[in-house]
Amino acid sequence: MKKLFILSILASLFAVGCSSKSGAPKAPDVKAADAVAVKIIRLDRDLAKSNVNNLTAVGPMIRAKYGEFGELYCEGILGIGRTTSPDFQKGLYAFLTYPVVQEGFSASNRVFTPEVISKVEEELSSAFTLYKGTFPDRQIPKVYSYVAGFNQSMMLADGALGIGLDKYLGADYKNYPSMGFPRYIMRKMTVEHLPVDAMYAWASGEFPIRSASEPLLSHMVYQGKLMYLVSQMMPNVTDTLLFGFTKKQMKWVKNNEKMMWEVLIGQKLLFNTEQMVATKMVGEAPFTTIYSPDSPGKAAVWQGFRIVSSYMKNTGSTLDQLMKEDDFQRILDLAKYKP
Repeated sequence: MKKLFILSILASLFAVGCSSKSGAPKAPDVKAADAVAVKIIRLDRDLAKSNVNNLTAVGPMIRAKYGEFGELYCEGILGIGRTTSPDFQKGLYAFLTYPVVQEGFSASNRVFTPEVISKVEEELSSAFTLYKGTFPDRQIPKVYSYVAGFNQSMMLADGALGIGLDKYLGADYKNYPSMGFPRYIMRKMTVEHLPVDAMYAWASGEFPIRSASEPLLSHMVYQGKLMYLVSQMMPNVTDTLLFGFTKKQMKWVKNNEKMMWEVLIGQKLLFNTEQMVATKMVGEAPFTTIYSPDSPGKAAVWQGFRIVSSYMKNTGSTLDQLMKEDDFQRILDLAKYKP
């Protein structure tokens, strides 16, 4: 059973050419299934409509309409327990009447108009249609939207993908700076990034890494596999949107690909198993310190993507075979990666 998984987003159905806009070669098994229609179920709107002076009907509504996802949202994200908990209504009242949360609901309603939601649904429908065609035995999630008090961007549960709309209100949303979000993070807190983030979140839950104690190479290749999968499901997404880089940052990694690889080899980091090293290389950051202040954070994720792209080009493997391959050294060897 998939455990609750929380993370701190218009691909054309028929526009899958020889490569995606990210520059990755197309996997031979990527194909569309019968059209998947994603409809976002609006938990945020149902809660926003609640009468805070009488919340007795909210618990039964969540149980009836949202099932286990609703329970996990209340318990895992809001921290107010399950809907049957004795203090549930008290906790929900505190959440819904907190001014910051009320602004989150109002802003989400302003930004995510029916037209915007429809566009996001179209993007996810196209991506999951390709996903279903490529992985016919895997589940397509129900997609929910929620407000989390500006906490979790994405939430995964069994057969469910949740999207925290208040984390995608726009790079210039007035309250983000006062909440401590740095500029390099706010730049990606937009509607445009939401579908890519959603597909990445679902992929990471469906294809987890073997162990967090893996060496840096494994983290790089694993993240590269996830980004390659997303690029195949969303072939019209640009490389800057896929990786969350600016155009200047994307130009930098392309111009310095050889240098970055030489740094990893020279400092013997590829087989380093320290978790802090992996976090610095593939985690969110304003830049990758080992390289340059001009580099983007997560530059090593892009390197992993380049290794995986080379592997796919040289081996002709299917995407399904790639996602099942957990020998990251073998992927590197067969990639014949030479930046």
